[in-house]
Amino acid sequence: MKELVTVVIPVFDHSLTDAETASLNRCFDLLGTFPVQFITGNHTDLGKFDSDYYGFETYRYDDVYFADREGFSRLLLSPDFYGQFGWSEFIFIFEPGAYLVKNELRHWCRQAYDFIQLSPQCPSLRRVEKFEKRAKKQQEVLRYLQSGPVSDFAFWQEKAAGFLSGLRTPPGPVAKYYAQLRSGKNEGLPESVSPFILL
Repeated sequence: MKELVTVVIPVFDHSLTDAETASLNRCFDLLGTFPVQFITGNHTDLGKFDSDYYGFETYRYDDVYFADREGFSRLLLSPDFYGQFGWSEFIFIFEPGAYLVKNELRHWCRQAYDFIQLSPQCPSLRRVEKFEKRAKKQQEVLRYLQSGPVSDFAFWQEKAAGFLSGLRTPPGPVAKYYAQLRSGKNEGLPESVSPFILL
């Protein structure tokens, strides 16, 4: 039986600020009952980070994916990345620095969404099987990767907009957001607030 959700924590650098340390500790306090997986570059020296969070498995990838934000977005558009998490129905990508208020992860996994993310660099919940299949099927992903600066957030936002018409009853905020997007207006919704759904 698959795990419901795995918490995936990217590590860009072994040195954490006080705020990032507090953020990670809060993550473990609230989500410690779920499997936790660190991801980082092949040559990232985890140093003190490794001893502070000893015992958690770490997946390592090419260093280019952890050199900057664009590199990380390329990793999140790769079907191979999602293929490594085939034993989990969802992954919850949590970057140190975000702060969790309460644990509603199980609730949101049961809401039938395939992708939930407020804005870039915020934690995101992704259904592994859907993301892997879509990234494999769509040659568009490859073209997108080669078209210049990359943001996986913008790519999946664009895909989500295309699926809106297929929803029988889109939730109110989602319908309002995309209606405003189509009309060129964005009244009443902060620019950073963008709900997403992939079927």
